[in-house]
Amino acid sequence: MVIDERQVKLKNGIEVTFKCPQEGDCPELLDFMRTVHSETEFMPRTLSEIDGITSEQQGETLAAISESEQAVMIAAFLDEEIIGYCVVDAISEKSKFAHRAGLVISVKKRFWNIGLGTALLNAATEFAFSAGFGQVEADVVSKNALGISMFRHNGFITAGMLPRAQRLSDGTYNDYISFVKYYKK
Repeated sequence: MVIDERQVKLKNGIEVTFKCPQEGDCPELLDFMRTVHSETEFMPRTLSEIDGITSEQQGETLAAISESEQAVMIAAFLDEEIIGYCVVDAISEKSKFAHRAGLVISVKKRFWNIGLGTALLNAATEFAFSAGFGQVEADVVSKNALGISMFRHNGFITAGMLPRAQRLSDGTYNDYISFVKYYKK
């Protein structure tokens, strides 16, 4: 789905634009993904996996999201630079799971702690609930104190933990904490 573009003012006074990235944004989007995946081990992919994505493949992903009524990618632009994004999509199309939306969110490190993650999180949950989902779910690496705090502060509750969810290149593991937020009428 494509949402209307909107301006969002962050805690530090910076104004960013929330909009759905288009095919022409693919090079910037891939640069953003490379940056955030190199800044923290909390991301689900390795940098080499990001480097394997072509602009054409990313364009196909964006097109599929844009055409879906139950998915959205919202990017935060500061001028022409993507500084954060979130994706909401159905967990499954099976009827017993159709009420569940999954959420991923990432922000460039230099924009942490200024309210950008919270603003993206709010936009994502607003979309999910308006699209008819009954709950939004996200997994956060248990070492990611800022991410955990953000989800808890914004009404998400802990749903469980998955030990050894990620195996890192050095052979160590990261656990995931699963969060959920329910739609309230």
